[in-house]
Amino acid sequence: MLTASILNQYLIISRQKPPEALAEVAEKMNITRRNFLAAAPVTIGAVAGLSSIATGQTRARTAARTVDPLARLTSDSFLPYVGTEFLFRVNGSDIRLTLNELEIQTPGDYVSSGRGEECFALKFRGSARSRLSQDSYAVEHFALGSFSIFITEAGSVNGSRAYEAVFNRLSH
Repeated sequence: MLTASILNQYLIISRQKPPEALAEVAEKMNITRRNFLAAAPVTIGAVAGLSSIATGQTRARTAARTVDPLARLTSDSFLPYVGTEFLFRVNGSDIRLTLNELEIQTPGDYVSSGRGEECFALKFRGSARSRLSQDSYAVEHFALGSFSIFITEAGSVNGSRAYEAVFNRLSH
């Protein structure tokens, strides 16, 4: 009877040895060609299934879009709210920043291959006495709801602190 461990050994060795040596290895492990061929599709199917789980690319991206509220927000979502306050939660306290500008940054020659591909930056201003470091923050807005956002400090402008959040949603 062909066991999974013997098959795994055979698969590992087959990557390291030339094809002539494989017959000798198979004979030592008492694997018949019939048993090997019968078990190979099952093993290959299992390995293929596990590799997609291990990388998590497709499933994680789909899950992130359904779980992360920020994934549904586009530049068009933020545009009507330029000039409104966003509440940034910082260690139990709230810091209010005003969305001062929305800048579209998608390259002019970029050809979109799907819906929702865009680059844009949200530019905020806040009080000079309240400083936020570069980090991700829980944010609340009266119309857009709650989401997390990564911001960086962009200097000082007219006695207030400037911050920026950049969104790069291009597929290539």
